[in-house]
Amino acid sequence: MSHIKIFIDGIMHLGDMIMSSSVIPVLKKAYPDSEIIYLATANLAYVASFFEGIDQVIPYTYQSKGGYMDVYRMGKMLRKYNFDIGISLDPRERVTLMKWFAHIPIRISMEQALGWKLGWEKWFYYNGPVNSDQY
Repeated sequence: MSHIKIFIDGIMHLGDMIMSSSVIPVLKKAYPDSEIIYLATANLAYVASFFEGIDQVIPYTYQSKGGYMDVYRMGKMLRKYNFDIGISLDPRERVTLMKWFAHIPIRISMEQALGWKLGWEKWFYYNGPVNSDQY
């Protein structure tokens, strides 16, 4: 197993962030040599820095109901990290687009939110086979 870079976005409220943080140690156990980088809202980046298994936190400031150029710029900046896998813990399209703009080859995101089928998988997700020997 080679060193992989995992991007996790947690652009959410504090309670949601804490509840979903249990995913991180599980990932680190499955991929002990991985580097896990977490995207959090700027006001919660400090909290995220204490999560077990996080190697780096990237603070993100966004505008509610808009700011898609900012999403593009952030995706372009994230591209420089050369992530192997991107995992969304947030169902919003903002982070789905961000991972797509970052050219992350394997993108894992929500398919449903609040009972609604989101339908993004045909546009923004990798649907092909994953070589388990590679990861």
